[in-house]
Amino acid sequence: MIWVLQSRAEKERNPGTEPRPNPALAPVGLPPVAPETPQPTSLPAESGVASGIGRADGVLLDEVEKKLEQIERRVQSVERQLGQLSGHEAEHQNCKEKCRQLAALKEALNRHRQQQTRPDDPSVNDIQKEVQAISQWLDTLPAPLRDESTR
Repeated sequence: MIWVLQSRAEKERNPGTEPRPNPALAPVGLPPVAPETPQPTSLPAESGVASGIGRADGVLLDEVEKKLEQIERRVQSVERQLGQLSGHEAEHQNCKEKCRQLAALKEALNRHRQQQTRPDDPSVNDIQKEVQAISQWLDTLPAPLRDESTR
């Protein structure tokens, strides 16, 4: 009992180290105590976690890619329409910027698919959020443009 109390006291005095009780005070019949150091736990490498792919590599990736292509077609359609209209230069420039942004997201998504991501690449979830934000932006456009882009 004394040995156990000494071990606990030693552990409290030195929280970062394992107690080294005096083996001479160990109760009779117990095996000698060797300090146990925890084994390093290596987590299994989960495919896609480091690259931000998320659940079941291809499933989320395919969904995001499909949505991205759909939104990309809509934005390109709106951009063509705005290019033909006069007086909408600000909207046209904004639309061109959205097209560039979608192209960059598409490239990052392709790198995720090939598992060759760059440190500055957004995760697939972030790409999905950006595509959703652009989709919401499309929904704020005037009705004639919005209606044409869904055809």
